[in-house]
Amino acid sequence: MTKPLLFSLPLVNYYNQKPDSVGAHGAYSPILPLDGKLMLDWVKAARAIYERHGLDLSCDYFMHERYAVFVCMLPFDKTDPAQRVTIDKVFHELFDEGTRRGFAKYRTHINHMDQNAELFDFNNHAYRRFVETIKDSLDENGILSPGKNGIWPKRLRSRTSD
Repeated sequence: MTKPLLFSLPLVNYYNQKPDSVGAHGAYSPILPLDGKLMLDWVKAARAIYERHGLDLSCDYFMHERYAVFVCMLPFDKTDPAQRVTIDKVFHELFDEGTRRGFAKYRTHINHMDQNAELFDFNNHAYRRFVETIKDSLDENGILSPGKNGIWPKRLRSRTSD
């Protein structure tokens, strides 16, 4: 069995300016079709967003048979309030640009789960309604991970369509 490699872990310290800095990271990781032009266009758009905020593009991608997960890494010093604000702005600009292009994230931080779930809207959110029905049946009190991946228990849903 191979051991996981941690060689890239120090990258979270990329923007650390002080000896007592604490490296952290966020990411925007959309699912993209395997299309070279589309992927290159995304790299150019992401780079422009990073550069607009004085950051260097930090990205990687993982190719699968029919799609790629394109990871836009957002390393920052979590002790620096200005960096935290900048990273949040960059994340939201990447998210908005990805949404305009029809991309959704393959996973997301809990702070952005509802926002990401809104993108999976086929047939008036048929999948979400299906999963909510199952959740309501299995977790009547709504205590198991409420809101995880945008799936809220009935008592906490704020949408007017329910």
